[in-house]
Amino acid sequence: MMVRQYIIFLVLSLVSAFSGFAQREAYPTVVALQMGAGIAGSTWVPGGLLDEDTTRSLEATIRRGPVIMLSADHLFGARFSVGALIGAQTLSLSSRDSITKLNFESGTVNRYYVGLRGNWHYGKNPRIDMYSGFKIGSVIFKSGMVEYKHPGSSEIEEHNNRSRVAIGFTPFGVRFMASEEFGICLETSIGSPSFMSFGVNYRF
Repeated sequence: MMVRQYIIFLVLSLVSAFSGFAQREAYPTVVALQMGAGIAGSTWVPGGLLDEDTTRSLEATIRRGPVIMLSADHLFGARFSVGALIGAQTLSLSSRDSITKLNFESGTVNRYYVGLRGNWHYGKNPRIDMYSGFKIGSVIFKSGMVEYKHPGSSEIEEHNNRSRVAIGFTPFGVRFMASEEFGICLETSIGSPSFMSFGVNYRF
């Protein structure tokens, strides 16, 4: 009996709290469109995206495009915000015989990120918003157009239709507001989807 009364009391308290919150003045929500940097240029390592087969003297190259990201954060209280982050990146993969220099396989892989994050905001300057935070999400690899002339299945398709959980941190981010609504943002990151990004944001 006491447990039932406690549950009823807890439910009524939560309903009352959320009702009071809904009647308060809305806190600002920030939507940002960002471009992030992966590892630039080409690198002659398999990087986990292709097998390096020493019996065939294969070498692999990976060219990473920019990471395009869209995020939305809602501020709860004066310091803490919760939001969502999505990102997309195209990787160009190829492998060839290091002796004959003949192409073995080439194609593209689309890398997606979908996740949630929380940020802690410093200071109360309405024009400069500095923050740090954490994020958790999923990284999804999907192979695109693939060309190969060898017998058997594609290595690119075999290794790059998968997903994994990704936990990361935002050591530092900052938004400079040019007006009440519009601004620019810069963010560093440990973990997916990029290690650094910049872009524009809108606050409402």
